[in-house]
Amino acid sequence: MQVVTEKGVQVFNFKQLHAATGGFSKANVIGHGGFGSIYRGVLPDGRKIAVKLMDRARKQEEEEFKMEVELLSRLLSPYLLALLGYCTDNDHKLLVYKYMSNGGLQ
Repeated sequence: MQVVTEKGVQVFNFKQLHAATGGFSKANVIGHGGFGSIYRGVLPDGRKIAVKLMDRARKQEEEEFKMEVELLSRLLSPYLLALLGYCTDNDHKLLVYKYMSNGGLQ
């Protein structure tokens, strides 16, 4: 797996996250929100992740996505899940968090 980082977070491609989540399998869905569906996954290096898959973005949502990545990449708090990275391949917009078992993504 190629590791590309930008501003302290990893930049994933869609293929990597598709493989990590078993093709965004329904069996790996751990939640839904205004953003879209949230999936659990495992990276090739064994790290467990939670992936928010944004529903097809409109232009204004694309700006919100960029702001969210920017803010979450700067925030360090014991009360927030760590943002590991993101993906912006083509029309796909995904956020990748450290997975917390038995917990929510709030």
